[in-house]
Amino acid sequence: MMKTTSDNMRIFATVVTEGSFTAAAKKLKLSKAAVSQQLKQLESRLGVKLMNRSTRKLSLTEAGQDYFHSCIRVQAEIQAAEERLAELQGQATGTLKVTCSANFGSRHIVPAIIAFKRRYPSIGIEVMMNDQMHELVAENIDVAFRLGPLPASQLVARRVLHCPYLLCASPEYFERHRPPVTIEELSQHNWIIHQLARHPNRINVGIDGKLVEVTVDGDVITDNSLARRQFILEGLGIARVAEVDVREDLAAGTLVRVMDDHDFGSMDLYGVYTDRQLMTHKLRLFLDFVQQWFNPDTGE
Repeated sequence: MMKTTSDNMRIFATVVTEGSFTAAAKKLKLSKAAVSQQLKQLESRLGVKLMNRSTRKLSLTEAGQDYFHSCIRVQAEIQAAEERLAELQGQATGTLKVTCSANFGSRHIVPAIIAFKRRYPSIGIEVMMNDQMHELVAENIDVAFRLGPLPASQLVARRVLHCPYLLCASPEYFERHRPPVTIEELSQHNWIIHQLARHPNRINVGIDGKLVEVTVDGDVITDNSLARRQFILEGLGIARVAEVDVREDLAAGTLVRVMDDHDFGSMDLYGVYTDRQLMTHKLRLFLDFVQQWFNPDTGE
């Protein structure tokens, strides 16, 4: 059967994203020979070589790289058009491909996705949770949740959460150590050190418009934010933590906030996607939902 141009583009893009003819054929439910033949016909019609083929891997030529990005854009436009038609009929359909870090994603993004699925059961979700920086275009990812500040790029970033850092410890810890009141007293406490922080043994504290750098130390060090929270809950030390990570603990009284008249900085979470003009209906619904999920009282 003769394939249309959009079919050829979809086949080519799938070969690139899947990394092989075999994997692409499986996803497209075609034979490997059919996929290979379609790619040969496409190159013949275009008059350029799109791929370098070898027994070990495929690689794109310069023309192939440029054409691949065009294919992704065309496919996104087709998908957006179809979803707009579904939107006119009051439907929300399709599948969202989401990526986020393992720790933050497990604690915050996954619960939001569960609630979103209950509201929009016809929208599928594919979640990739690890700490790798995925290529949104090449891997056909709809949205990546990333903590700021973000590097300059061609991507679009929508802030879905802005929350302050708080100074917290357990009531048990403060039974053994007098809560700090002044900046000078901070260095006298046992800190749970987050090894992956930009400056693990330094924090900046603001008061009355002035910023002071404080050196801190502690006998518990971790590279995992979930472990750090557990150490704090068990009374092993004090730490600067994002409000969203300890919101429930503060409400339950299992953690106590101190020095709330000081500024310990803030954290921003962004939903990052490829092109504002190509935002699909399902992605807009999802980002709106996640933003409301994190900010139920502000409507931000």
